[in-house]
Amino acid sequence: MQRGWVALALVGLMGWIASSPPPAEAQTAGGTPAPAQPQATTITQYVRDQGHTLTPEETAFFDADEAIQSLYTQALVNIELLARAEPVPQTNEWAQSVARNLEVLMAIDPAAAPPAPPSLQRFRDLAVEQRTHYRTAANQWWQAFQADAPDWRQRGLAEQGAGLQVLYTWQAEFSSRYPRAGEQR
Repeated sequence: MQRGWVALALVGLMGWIASSPPPAEAQTAGGTPAPAQPQATTITQYVRDQGHTLTPEETAFFDADEAIQSLYTQALVNIELLARAEPVPQTNEWAQSVARNLEVLMAIDPAAAPPAPPSLQRFRDLAVEQRTHYRTAANQWWQAFQADAPDWRQRGLAEQGAGLQVLYTWQAEFSSRYPRAGEQR
């Protein structure tokens, strides 16, 4: 299960990095202007690229839910990376970074996305369930972190794993509903 989380974290991190615009006046080592970074594909772009159509309500839901999911993903990736900083001295700055990311996970309402159209209610239910597990994990991490428990990261792993299982279910159902172009379902 730990390998799956690391893979998810790295994919999320790479997606976040790829979607970040380059700094203004960015240059390569040779002094030439740096090429623009490719933009990440949104869920609605992906669905359309595969030849499927979405109603305006479905598009609005996916776009809003994806924005909330990205907040969770970014905070989870940050926590994972910070938790792996054990060989490095864990300074006050490190502790503040961990605390900020845990606070993000605890503060976001798992059901913050707008209501889904009936055709996507199952995806909303799964997303809310997944994020509820992540929020519970963050609360467990927070309690242990505040108590200076050296194994603080271990405390919420069961909830995090449950959230990942729900994510895998979401992904499987999404792939079934919106198969890649040319795939038979």
